[in-house]
Amino acid sequence: MYKINIDHSTSTVRLPFHSKKYSYLTHTHVNLTYGIQEYRVFVVLDPSLSDGEIIVSANIIEKLSIPLEPLFDLKVLGQNGIKIGPYIGILAALSSEKLSRIVSSLTSYVHHYKQIGGSIIAFSLEGIDKKNQVIEGYLFNPQTRQWIKGNYPYPASLFSIVEANLTDKWQQFQSIMHHFKSELNDSVYNFPNFDKWDMYKMLKNEFHQHLPETVVYQSPLTIIEMLKKHRSVYIKPMNGRLGRLVYKVIKTKNGAIVQFGGRRREQDRYFSSKKQFMRFFYYSLKNDDYLIQQSISLLTYKQRVIDFRVILVKDHKKRWKILETVSRFGADQSIVSNISSGGRAEIAHKTFTERFHIPIELQKDLFQRIHNLVLNSIQKIESNGYHCGNIGFDIGIDQNFHLWIIEINNQNPDHYIALSANSAPLFYQARFHNMIYAKRLAGF
Repeated sequence: MYKINIDHSTSTVRLPFHSKKYSYLTHTHVNLTYGIQEYRVFVVLDPSLSDGEIIVSANIIEKLSIPLEPLFDLKVLGQNGIKIGPYIGILAALSSEKLSRIVSSLTSYVHHYKQIGGSIIAFSLEGIDKKNQVIEGYLFNPQTRQWIKGNYPYPASLFSIVEANLTDKWQQFQSIMHHFKSELNDSVYNFPNFDKWDMYKMLKNEFHQHLPETVVYQSPLTIIEMLKKHRSVYIKPMNGRLGRLVYKVIKTKNGAIVQFGGRRREQDRYFSSKKQFMRFFYYSLKNDDYLIQQSISLLTYKQRVIDFRVILVKDHKKRWKILETVSRFGADQSIVSNISSGGRAEIAHKTFTERFHIPIELQKDLFQRIHNLVLNSIQKIESNGYHCGNIGFDIGIDQNFHLWIIEINNQNPDHYIALSANSAPLFYQARFHNMIYAKRLAGF
C-alpha cells in the first residue's frame, strides 16, 4: 500500500523507481481513477521515493478530492490508466443525526483495515447530493482510527446496512439505491431487497419440500382455511424482522389459541367464537402486509424453540463462503427464537454435541445438508437478479431432522449474533468479508 504525499507540480503522479510493474507507464499521460472520477495525469518513476510512498500533484488531489489519511493500492487499467483505491461506501443510516450517533460502532467494519486499505466512508440517506455527486459523511482515518466528517465524492463500490422497509424512508431509499446502481453499475450490493413472499415465490418450485406452506393474508378467513390444513400456523409481516408482530395460532377442539408478544405470555388469547376470532384479526392485521405460514414442529431444548442462523458472505473472489452456523434459542415458551425477544445464541456444533449428543459423523452429514440447501437456494435467488453479498439464512430442523427454510435476511443480517454466541472473531470475520467483497467490486 502507498501513502500519498503532495507536491506542487502540475498534474503529475510520482511513483517509486522500484515499482517496475508501472515502468511502461512512466513519462506518459494516463487517466487516474479515484471512485467514479478520473483525471489525466503524467506518470514519473522517482528514485528518491521509498517503496510505500507516491507523490501526487496538489491540483489532482483537489480535482479528485483524494484524502491523504488512508493508505492506497494502485491498479493498472490497461495501457493508459491507473486506479487508486479501494474506495468503499457504506450506507449506514437513514438520517444524518442517526449516523452521527452510530458512526463509531462502524469501526468494526475496518477492524482489519490493513487487509482492506483505501478510503472507507459511511453516510446516510440525507447526506447525498445526486446533482453534484457528493456525499456528506464520515471518512475513516486509519492513523487515529476516528471518523472524519466532510464532503466526499462518490465511491467505486458500496453496500447498504440500513433497514428502511418499515419506515417512511422506503421510497427514498429505493430511489437513492437505484441512482447508485445507475452510476456504479454492478458495484452495489445488498440491493435490490426481497421480502418473505418474494423468497417463497422464487424457491417454491425447486425447494418446496423445504418450505413451510405459505399464503398471503387476505382476511381472517384466510387463517381459518390454513387451520383446516395445519394444526397451527404463524402469521408474520412480509417485511418484519426481530420477531416483532408475529402471531402463532393453534387450533383446538372448540376454538383457537392465539399467541403473540414474544415472552409476554399474558397476551395469549383463547377464542371459542369464530366471530370474535375474525374480529380480533380484522383489527390487528392489514391486508397484503402479512403472510400465513404452516407451523413446523422444530427442535426444542428445555421448552425453548431452536432454529439456526447460517452466516453467509462473499469473499474477495466473489464466491459464497459459509462462516458459521449459530443456534438461536428462544426465550422460555416464546413463539420466536430471536435474540431481541429474549433468546440466546451459541455455536451450532456445541448445541449438537452438548445438548443433543449427536455423534461427530452425523453432525458432518447434517452440516453438509444445511450447506447444500443454503448455497443452492442463494444461487436460485441470485439468478433472479438480486445482488447479494451478506446473507443471514435461517434454517429450522424438525423432530425428524428434516431441514426447513424459515427466512432469508438480505437487508442487514445481524452479525451481533456472533457476539451473543461469545465469538468476537466470527463477528469481525463477517464484517471483514463484507469489506473485502466491496473491495473486489471497487476493482482491487
